[in-house]
Amino acid sequence: MNLVIRSKIRQVNVQDVYRIFDFQLLSELSPPFMRPIPVLYEGSALGSRMHFRLKTPFGLKDWKGEICAEGIGTDEIFFVDRGSGMPFGIKFWEHTHRISQKGVDVIVSDELVFQTVWVLTDFLLYPGILFQFLYRKPLYEKIVKRRLSQGSQFL
Repeated sequence: MNLVIRSKIRQVNVQDVYRIFDFQLLSELSPPFMRPIPVLYEGSALGSRMHFRLKTPFGLKDWKGEICAEGIGTDEIFFVDRGSGMPFGIKFWEHTHRISQKGVDVIVSDELVFQTVWVLTDFLLYPGILFQFLYRKPLYEKIVKRRLSQGSQFL
């Protein structure tokens, strides 16, 4: 299954937005019923690994992955996390985080490809995954602007 969600952040630049792509941002963008607890988080550079325990209505679920690709340019930065140990029967997960400069604004694109053990399960999980990414859309600008205004460590 494929899913692409784009979120606009007004009057920022791509490098500043990329600098705050960290575990704190992931946690703040997660719905209350799906909060990640970090076990291992090495960042968003190529080869970095992550392992979270997700607090779900179904108990704690392990989520493991690694950054398998990255690209850093002046107008676009992206990195791709690929799942290696996934809950809910997910056997393939690849999530591209794309941050693109569009004039004075930035577009954050969440580009997701996932597959479960059965096609039927793909369709059953799709609405929940779609909701989780749509939940982020109005939060990106609010969180990024707040964190950028908190101090020069992000500029």
